[in-house]
Amino acid sequence: MTALRKPDLIALDDYLATEANAPVKSEFLAGEVYAMAGCTAVHNQLSLSFAGLLLAHLKGKPCRTFISDMKVKLHYDGEETVYYPDVMVDCSGLSPDAVLATDPTVVAEVLSQSTERTDRREKWFLYRNIPALQEYILIDQIRPEVTIFRRSAHWSAEVLASPDAVVDIPSIGFRCTVGDLYAGIPLPGEKPQPQPRG
Repeated sequence: MTALRKPDLIALDDYLATEANAPVKSEFLAGEVYAMAGCTAVHNQLSLSFAGLLLAHLKGKPCRTFISDMKVKLHYDGEETVYYPDVMVDCSGLSPDAVLATDPTVVAEVLSQSTERTDRREKWFLYRNIPALQEYILIDQIRPEVTIFRRSAHWSAEVLASPDAVVDIPSIGFRCTVGDLYAGIPLPGEKPQPQPRG
């Protein structure tokens, strides 16, 4: 029997130093580095839509909204992991030159075919070990559907599939409807509406 070759592990500091100038973003999981897949137009628009709603709500408040270029670092079982959440709210008072957060209050991921399994299993399990995290949110890019996992509900899932359903994030006092989040964004299989020319 041939032994499986153990992958070469790298230190977190080496990953962060390399990642600062890398042409392709990668995530770090217990010493292993995984290149991230590119995103679709709808993925990008849903991330921006949610971030924009949060940004407007949090204007003038201590909590801050970040999108996919901001990393989050977490510890579990003696190992360190670094992800790039699609959207994140941090209320810990990050310095302006911070490159990663360790205490986000809200994390959201937009589901895609290549990442859904990871977002629903691995990330769901690891993110909830962040002591400051209160809500983990999954936004579907195939259909208008939002799933919220709350610490206050022992991380059980609340699935919102109606346009009038309310996306309620008590930790930051935020509320919007599913329809607000998906407004004006054509989903796969839908025809984009032509925009009037100015």
